[in-house]
Amino acid sequence: MVIRCKKDLIYKRLHDDIASGFYALGEKLPPELEFAKELNTSFITLRSALKRLEEEKLIQRIRGRGTFVVSRPVPEKESRRLLLIYPGSEDTISQNMFNRHLFSGLAEVCAGLGDTVVSENISSCCGDLIERFKGGDFSGIIWDRPAVDNSLLKQLDELGVPQVTVNRSCAEIPSVSCDYIGAVSAAIRSLKRFGHRYIGLCDFGLQHEVLGKRSTHFAALLKESGIEHPEHYVMAMFGRNDEEKMAEIKRCMQGENPPTAVLVSHTYFSFFERYIIENDIKIPEELSVVQWGEEDGYDRFNGKPYSILSEPRIEAGRRAADIFYRILRGEDVRNKELLISTEFILRDGCSIPSR
Repeated sequence: MVIRCKKDLIYKRLHDDIASGFYALGEKLPPELEFAKELNTSFITLRSALKRLEEEKLIQRIRGRGTFVVSRPVPEKESRRLLLIYPGSEDTISQNMFNRHLFSGLAEVCAGLGDTVVSENISSCCGDLIERFKGGDFSGIIWDRPAVDNSLLKQLDELGVPQVTVNRSCAEIPSVSCDYIGAVSAAIRSLKRFGHRYIGLCDFGLQHEVLGKRSTHFAALLKESGIEHPEHYVMAMFGRNDEEKMAEIKRCMQGENPPTAVLVSHTYFSFFERYIIENDIKIPEELSVVQWGEEDGYDRFNGKPYSILSEPRIEAGRRAADIFYRILRGEDVRNKELLISTEFILRDGCSIPSR
């Protein structure tokens, strides 16, 4: 509030005294002439301040009886800070569209409630999170892909810190995840409708402790289609250097009965595109390519002909924020796991395989 004159000062003083309980609910205020003298102000100035308080329904004037305090002002809501923690140590907001979308979804919901979102990398913040929460630095945490063995989540949970994980499930902590298994199934169904039987997956691989589940599901779907060795169609990229990644792509793409369509994780799409360029492969005429997830330069708005299986990260942010506020309202959402469906965007058609 900007205080411009004496009547604002008197109003502010009385407003604050009512809010603090100096004047109790039901208490009768002094007669106006006496009250003006007590406050060292004029009768007219006091009447102006009392009128505002009456309009705000904090006081009530009863003719023949006097002026009474009938309500306390609702305290102004303090803005809460929601902390979004990313994995890794890079500047994930500015360099990674995947993460910007998550931040955007969170910020959209929080801003509507007058709250703010701040983001940090896990490598720079974990040591002092407990003390920071106790000190009121933030009201809760959204964890983006935390390590499955992160014991800090349990410590913070025992302290009563509201927490939600994104794309990871941790015991007792509510989570929001993209439906990776459903995404694999949707992509395979779409490619099969065009006649594709030999389909490749360029992803983290069967052995990855968390994301290996989607590779395992992919292999099972191929086996249902009569593929004898579906593991041969999984390009395991995690943990390999650049040269080994290219060799793994070549192994799959140039083996017996090579894929006529591939599903490629955005994480490794630059390597697979390099293979396409080096081998002068025409897309989609010679090979149907579905890019899984969006990145800068590899998104739905670029001019490349790749189809896209998009992970709805903005929606994941919105849902994570919604669960956070449900926790604050006292709802029991422990162990809640919310799955969000993907969006399949068919770009420039899909080739019909010759075999």
